Amino acid sequence: GYNATSEQASCHKTGYRSPCDDWSSPPSEIHCTACGKYPPEHAMRIDAAPLPEYGMEVRVDLCHDCSIAQGVLRHVRYLGWLYEVESSGRAAILVAWEEVKEVMDRIQWENVGLDSDEEEATNERTCARVESNRKNGLTSINFGS
Repeated sequence: GYNATSEQASCHKTGYRSPCDDWSSPPSEIHCTACGKYPPEHAMRIDAAPLPEYGMEVRVDLCHDCSIAQGVLRHVRYLGWLYEVESSGRAAILVAWEEVKEVMDRIQWENVGLDSDEEEATNERTCARVESNRKNGLTSINFGS
């Protein structure tokens, strides 16, 4: 008969029901390489995915749930790599920002007394704007007047 308790236990709160929990077909003759279980035949995904975290670079037999888990793991790794690239790009921009600031300070120091009053005022405004942006955490640099 129908057992509501076992039905609810095998169903996720979102309504997802794993094919690995449906025992209407006989168990598979091969086991899932990742979890070691013998799920129902229809829940096996032959040649589904490599398992590099276990040292298996070739595609191996996985059950449905482990196949989905490998996809999620692959996606999380991809997002981690994207974040790593973005953060290293941001760090390079900050280093370049500091180098530009040093060059601007050096040029201003080297040209003390050589600039006309108008050029000196423009240089002071530019340096003040760069310093203000740096204090506020802005990463874009605009050298226009």
